[in-house]
Amino acid sequence: EMIRVCDENDVKLFVVKQNRHNRAVERLKGELDTGRFGKLVMGTVRVRWCRTQEYYDQSPWRGTWAGDGGVFTNQASHHIDLLEWMLGDVDSVAAMATTRLVKIEAEDTAAAILRFRSGALGIVEATTATRPLDLEGSLSILGEKGTVEIAGFAVNQIRTWMFSERLDGDDEV
Repeated sequence: EMIRVCDENDVKLFVVKQNRHNRAVERLKGELDTGRFGKLVMGTVRVRWCRTQEYYDQSPWRGTWAGDGGVFTNQASHHIDLLEWMLGDVDSVAAMATTRLVKIEAEDTAAAILRFRSGALGIVEATTATRPLDLEGSLSILGEKGTVEIAGFAVNQIRTWMFSERLDGDDEV
């Protein structure tokens, strides 16, 4: 629908997937593409950020369904993109969401379980109710031959890099 409306109105539509270009994410994706992980088991993203009532009160669109959405569509959307980019198409999703610490229309805390076509499972944990400060934005991939976790605020720090078979360069990672 968005593409159709943009075409009809001669408007450009762009999608931003900037986290795909983080060096740590590119390195992880490269290893996935070579098959180094073997059979994929599970992928997890965690977005544990702090957004206070003052943040939402800065603009009337924040935290609304029409202008912003909640933690899944606003803050965690880039992490969810990474999970799907790494593990492929999703077959099914079960999710729960709630608004715990701020007065907004949309959710500030949510969790989802995904089943990918490959059979791997995925977990999305997202909240803007971390207090008093941001904690992390992370991605973990688990396979039969390796485990990688990328953490940091912007999914840009390799926290864990373990494989059954060590390769040249692994120690440098």
